[in-house]
Amino acid sequence: EVFNQNDVALGGNGRIMALVTLIPLPPGMPILRFKHAELGDVACQIGTMRKTELNAKDWNQCSEFYTCVMNARWRRRTGQQWYKYNAEKASGGVIPPYVICCLNTEGDLDWDRM
Repeated sequence: EVFNQNDVALGGNGRIMALVTLIPLPPGMPILRFKHAELGDVACQIGTMRKTELNAKDWNQCSEFYTCVMNARWRRRTGQQWYKYNAEKASGGVIPPYVICCLNTEGDLDWDRM
């Protein structure tokens, strides 16, 4: 219920977050469960995996959205520091090759929202 209230307040319109990776995830990923101070019990599960192709411009747009999401939390916690993401280091294996993106209600990457 609290999550639905947040979705309405943020204008999410039923959109969901997705993990976009440069490498396939192993099958049978466990459910991540944790207690959130505002949302309560949260369970994150990898749903249906889909394969898509992204060019460098698409990946940069995804990483910019991810950076905005991270800075929304990072700045609240640190008050001073900015989260920085370097897409070139992701493709070279220097930092994790994944970002969080937004899906529309059809389950496709929501380019308009990002």
